[in-house]
Amino acid sequence: MKKFIAVLSCTIALLTTLPWPEGQPLPAAEQPPVAIQIKAENVLDNQIVRQTVLLPGWDPYEPVPGYVYFKQGAAKLPVVIFIHGMGANKTYLASWHVELAGQGLAVISIDAHLSGDRGIATSIGGIKGEQGWVWPHQTVVNHTANDVSKILDVLTTRREFDPTRVAVTGFSMGGATTMVLAWRERRISVVMPLCGCVDFWWDVTKIEPGPQQQAKIAEFSPRLKQLTASLDSNTPERMDAILPKALFLINGTKDGGIDIRSIRKFADQMRPRYKNLPDRFDFFEDENAGHTFSPLMKPKATQWLVRHLIEKPIRVQRPAEK
Repeated sequence: MKKFIAVLSCTIALLTTLPWPEGQPLPAAEQPPVAIQIKAENVLDNQIVRQTVLLPGWDPYEPVPGYVYFKQGAAKLPVVIFIHGMGANKTYLASWHVELAGQGLAVISIDAHLSGDRGIATSIGGIKGEQGWVWPHQTVVNHTANDVSKILDVLTTRREFDPTRVAVTGFSMGGATTMVLAWRERRISVVMPLCGCVDFWWDVTKIEPGPQQQAKIAEFSPRLKQLTASLDSNTPERMDAILPKALFLINGTKDGGIDIRSIRKFADQMRPRYKNLPDRFDFFEDENAGHTFSPLMKPKATQWLVRHLIEKPIRVQRPAEK
């Protein structure tokens, strides 16, 4: 009997690893989403179109829900990809996205991994205490950054988009994701984290660099340390890789989650790198703002996008499409 079970198990294992027969389509339920799927379309005020879409993601079987905003009838618009903060969804700052569309930009606002229409409750992993928020936060940042790379792949399939002029921006967790993309992605012209972190170790420990921070990091699991290190933008090589993108850091002095000293330090390290491109770097610190997209931040953020995507556009050379 044991021999029969062993043979049966081997047979099942072999069958499950065989490829699907050549020329035969996958069952409908197993077909991965391709390109950009439009699920609904509405015309808002001032002839701004809002499309409800599904975009390809890092996992081919997990499409990325999003909204796309643009002027009705427009074509070849510069693109702004927006990523919300932890606990929010693609509707966050929607009124600003409509305003940006009115300025002549196409805005793609997405649900980050495990957020919005992608939300899921899970207890897998069993991480307790302070690391309980760090692991899902870093996982979402990593997965969402990879999602954006897949979205960049398909910008050429839509007449409304100019894939050579692309900005990525986001608030809080979305700002952290923006900074990962800042050094990873060559197909981006402009990066603008809003109340996001730049030193990932300072962010996850809430301790400035030094012996105390190192002691705190030593408490993290090896996998958590590996994941955070893979995302951190605060290394000389990764700082160098951000150029020649236009980088605008926007933060609040009174932010209780993001230590403003970490942003000031990063800005001081980045500014000399832009000595030959001084108009492509800026840092705005709203002294009265906490962890919020303040009224003072909004016009500055809008102006930065318009300047570097429309008025004096920074274009990227995309690799030849296959």
